[in-house]
Amino acid sequence: MVKLLLALLIFLFFSLNSNAQALTGVIVYKMSNIIDTLKMNNYNFSEGTLYFDASSKKSVYVTDRVANLEPSKHSYEKKDDGSTEVKTTGKVGDKLGKVIYKSYNEKILVFRDGFSRKPFIVKDTLPDINWAILDSTKKIKDLLCQKAEGDFRGRHYTAWFTNKILIQDGPWKLCGLPGLILEAYDEKKQFIFETQSIEFPKEITEALKPPFGGEEIDFTNYHKGLLKAFEDADKKIKAMLYEDGGSNSFGKLSYNFMERNLDN
Repeated sequence: MVKLLLALLIFLFFSLNSNAQALTGVIVYKMSNIIDTLKMNNYNFSEGTLYFDASSKKSVYVTDRVANLEPSKHSYEKKDDGSTEVKTTGKVGDKLGKVIYKSYNEKILVFRDGFSRKPFIVKDTLPDINWAILDSTKKIKDLLCQKAEGDFRGRHYTAWFTNKILIQDGPWKLCGLPGLILEAYDEKKQFIFETQSIEFPKEITEALKPPFGGEEIDFTNYHKGLLKAFEDADKKIKAMLYEDGGSNSFGKLSYNFMERNLDN
């Protein structure tokens, strides 16, 4: 009888462990974004990987993780219309990459990003997007998805989520729907997230913990610093072009920030 009880307990232990592991997964998104709004057909492409655990309701979204980073180089190309195009070679990022950590039980979002060649750990707020769930459906990677729309920090987003994976998560900071977001884009399709691959259930090795490796700062000061860093870079590039014999009369560089304001 004792042996039978022991065998039953061992069976239950491994069953529970198996179920817990089955709630983790990995999804790779292709991100398409327009950096310069004056060049609406010039998309920049990158990948983001979301590691998630539906049981603990935690996730980590990673981009720009580069094992062997080469220094970036800038070149300047003068066009027939008199304008100058700035080109950058080399990958952007570092060995840790940009990381967004979300914990829905703790209601926190912390991310790692940087500017002016300096990394920061930013304490943000978990988005509270007022999604409107619509009747439209479609399949993405053989998973039935439902359409939703909502506003976040100056942009109107359309998202497609599946209730087959019950975690209110998605790419980047988009979240809050009753299922995983597999596709999302803003109204003008300047930022697009599309599922490239999804593995669920899938055991993950990525630690679902807040990021490290940077100076801690709140989101308001981070946003101010980012805007100032861009303005400084704009002035620096203009000065370099002028020294190289170019005109200092060209307009301000246009950069398309994903978050247009601080509203949640």
